[in-house]
Amino acid sequence: MKPPIILDAASEASWSAVPGAPYDVIYAANIAHISPYSATQGLFSGASKTLRSDGGTLCIYGPFTSEGGKHSSDGNVQFDQSLRDKNSEWGYRDIDTDLVPLGASCDLELRHRIEMPANNWLLVFSA
Repeated sequence: MKPPIILDAASEASWSAVPGAPYDVIYAANIAHISPYSATQGLFSGASKTLRSDGGTLCIYGPFTSEGGKHSSDGNVQFDQSLRDKNSEWGYRDIDTDLVPLGASCDLELRHRIEMPANNWLLVFSA
């Protein structure tokens, strides 16, 4: 088994230096809401370049909104606002209006959205 690779998701140079591509799976946890949207864009772009083109999978875990900004709990509303108060580039990303179109632009399709404990989601995109 190959050891995990940790990289700067938003850095094009970081993705181009990933050894051993193509990969079957890329897993990212708690990145989209506590980083600028450009990091999420970089994650999808980099994943599309380093995953197998015949079914490689990008799994993203964390809190998201859906249906154009709908939160799954009052606690998520408060946490999202606290993130935005700390940094205007942070905050929950919407599955339907942000991530599905971003995935499509990188040839990655949302295959599964799985509700997880603590009002989080596991999103599974594949090539």
